[in-house]
Amino acid sequence: MMVRHIAFYGLLNPGHGPFERLGLADALEFVGPCRIRGRLYDLGDYPALVRGEGMAEGRLYRIRDPRVLKPLDGFEAVVRDVPKASEYLRRPIRLDDPAVTAWVYIYNRRPPPGTRVPDGPWRPQERVSGSRARAVRNRFAASS
Repeated sequence: MMVRHIAFYGLLNPGHGPFERLGLADALEFVGPCRIRGRLYDLGDYPALVRGEGMAEGRLYRIRDPRVLKPLDGFEAVVRDVPKASEYLRRPIRLDDPAVTAWVYIYNRRPPPGTRVPDGPWRPQERVSGSRARAVRNRFAASS
């Protein structure tokens, strides 16, 4: 099965910096909002989605250029062929709405207690500055 969509629920959405810096507008076409089954956690600088009960809101994109997956995997700290070393895993997930299969980055660690986000979208607590800006810069450095 060829996965032709990708869903984002955090920093990779427009307006947080990485979308623009990675040039995602050229490689992806916005489809609309989406709902992803799972639990969303706020890790402070960015969110994490863990499979399970709950519903996260995100944005769905059609992949125009599949070469975009390599820099996205780098940004999300996916280590090819070593899943245990990956912070996130890119997995094909059947979305609840719309009912399509999309790539989704699933957190590959145990989230800290007390960080669960109520069902819905992740909203950063501050603008991309301070520690959040450092986290974004670190992710760009790792994906280069």
